[in-house]
Amino acid sequence: MNRIVIIAATLALAAAGCGADAEQEDFKKEFNAAQQPLEKLLTDSAGASDPASMGKIADGLENTATKMAALEPPEEAQDELDAFVKEVNASADSMREAQKAMEDQDLEKMTSILTELQKHMTAVGEAQQKLATVVNG
Repeated sequence: MNRIVIIAATLALAAAGCGADAEQEDFKKEFNAAQQPLEKLLTDSAGASDPASMGKIADGLENTATKMAALEPPEEAQDELDAFVKEVNASADSMREAQKAMEDQDLEKMTSILTELQKHMTAVGEAQQKLATVVNG
């Protein structure tokens, strides 16, 4: 699920709009570079459902959010980037909670957290769509 959202984010921002200016193109390149390590991590850990893998994914989400927060988007896209970063961080927090529930073997909490994680990852996709719309025009 996470991998799908990140790949969708990459593809949407990579799709250059006609007449996009250099600032937008630079931002797209920086965005793609910032998320690339997370995409690789998600690909490498596909199917893994152990606490250690969940911790690595949470680390990757946090690192990606940090890199994204440091980007300088076109001025009109700042709010959308901030919303995207917020949702990536929320996903990392949920992943950490899922890791803890798994370590504690708390099935009830795990089920609840997975629902929350799915909600956050959906919000990541929605925030990304808004960001792509502003950047691509």
